[in-house]
Amino acid sequence: MNLRTSTARLSFQWLIIPLLGLAQAASAATPDYWQCWNRVGGEWNFGRVPSACDASAFINEAEAKNRYSPLVFNDLVSNRTAERQRYMQTTYTFLRDASRYYLLQRNPNATTQEQAAWQRAVFAMTHQETFWSHYRLATDQRLKMIRGDYGHGHGMFQVDDRYHYTALNQAKGADWAKHFLYAMDIYYAEWQRAASAWCVSSPTNWLARTRSAYSAYNGGSGNICRWTNSGSVWVANDTGLLDKYNAQAWLSHVSNTSAAAPRDVPCLLNGGVNCGGTSTPTSASGVVNTSGSNLTIRTGPGTNYAADGYAAHNTTVSLQCQTTGTWINGSVSNTNLWSRIANGKFLSNAFLNTNGVTPPACTFPTGIINTGGGVLNIRSAPNTTSSIVGTVSHGTTVTVYCQQIGTTVTGTYGTSNLWNRIADGQFVSDAYVNTGSDSRIAPICY
Repeated sequence: MNLRTSTARLSFQWLIIPLLGLAQAASAATPDYWQCWNRVGGEWNFGRVPSACDASAFINEAEAKNRYSPLVFNDLVSNRTAERQRYMQTTYTFLRDASRYYLLQRNPNATTQEQAAWQRAVFAMTHQETFWSHYRLATDQRLKMIRGDYGHGHGMFQVDDRYHYTALNQAKGADWAKHFLYAMDIYYAEWQRAASAWCVSSPTNWLARTRSAYSAYNGGSGNICRWTNSGSVWVANDTGLLDKYNAQAWLSHVSNTSAAAPRDVPCLLNGGVNCGGTSTPTSASGVVNTSGSNLTIRTGPGTNYAADGYAAHNTTVSLQCQTTGTWINGSVSNTNLWSRIANGKFLSNAFLNTNGVTPPACTFPTGIINTGGGVLNIRSAPNTTSSIVGTVSHGTTVTVYCQQIGTTVTGTYGTSNLWNRIADGQFVSDAYVNTGSDSRIAPICY
């Protein structure tokens, strides 16, 4: 069962030092299996619960594979038992490190008893929600993300698109680290409230706090003591959580609880670059040179794009390609060149020492406007209520830098809620663009 009506809570920001802001919850009347492409089934076992759909609906598949490859359950492996053992051993280290790091960021004074209780609570609720499932490489060789409750529940922690629509369109279902932080913001808020709930005898009654936090996470804040009501329509969820908490069945699939994670998990949670593991080979690399401070990572090649993480001074980063953008005067050079790094984001070359090696030019997918003859309005945002900032003629080839879910439009190529960003602050409906595909062809816009 997925995350339903929990209200917005305090949220980590995508920074090395977490700050507090509002989690982005928004309601929407999404249909069953919304944005669910090439759906596959599964089994009620660790790593493969039904159903799963293409992750590319919300995140760049190649980037996700590169960043989270150890967290992918591979259906192509013939020995499923062995693959499950591998997957669970790896996922255990991710959840172990992520849950401990999260708690200590929120409460640096958490006792060792609370740290252990919090981790067990996270393990149990993850088992209850999805049997520790998130990514799968299916037999069609597409990367899938788990979708439960007729497709409304997204990811390992089953964030419901009917109540968290905005967040899910920001990859907080598909990107595992963002998904973890978003779900934990809600769960931790209920964990804190549970300490003084009438159904919890004391703050150190860890089982009661676990059950209360889960009842509220699953059913909304008003249901924090739902687990005490044997007549609740959701009693199966609460008893299921209890059974999993007591049995700890995940441990039967984990051979070494002290093993190191194959990625630097806190680095992932903070949107860091080069967080360990095997990276996709690239033709060039650079060393960040800021004379000591962190270099801001941007979602596009310019300071007008949103900040999305950092790269520390003297960090080596893989460079996929370079393009032009905002002119920057930096410690290495004065230039308008920007490099795309391994996670698809951008760093200014003004602070990169590439030792004379030039990455290839960035290429972006294109599409051809087809209105049947007239012009197509360009909007300032991916919806039909935003301001018109220009027009583009029928037959024009446009560059698609990224794509975003927005207003549903019926056009030349049918009905679609996908919008293409063709320049900074300029969007056109995909319903009028021949991209050669009915699916997403570019990363999600951030």
